[in-house]
Amino acid sequence: MKNELLVKLINKINFDYANHFELAIAKELSFVPINMQGDAFFVAVSATSDKAKINEYIKSIISGVGIIIAFLVIGVVTKKIKIAVWRKKE
Repeated sequence: MKNELLVKLINKINFDYANHFELAIAKELSFVPINMQGDAFFVAVSATSDKAKINEYIKSIISGVGIIIAFLVIGVVTKKIKIAVWRKKE
């Protein structure tokens, strides 16, 4: 992933949403919550992430009728993105 794209993705993270998720579970499931836009909640995942488990977990945290989980597959959820999210949470 190009560095510019990575920076844009990190800048799109809405920590009002991200802070609702358990750090250990997000690491285990290998996803990064990005933001809500309309009825869609955007999440960065790797190609090998278990999207069904992530979907179930996110919907247990963010409730709402008609919420759609939009997966942004970025190859691998890079360490740089994870560090940005979890530093902000601390």
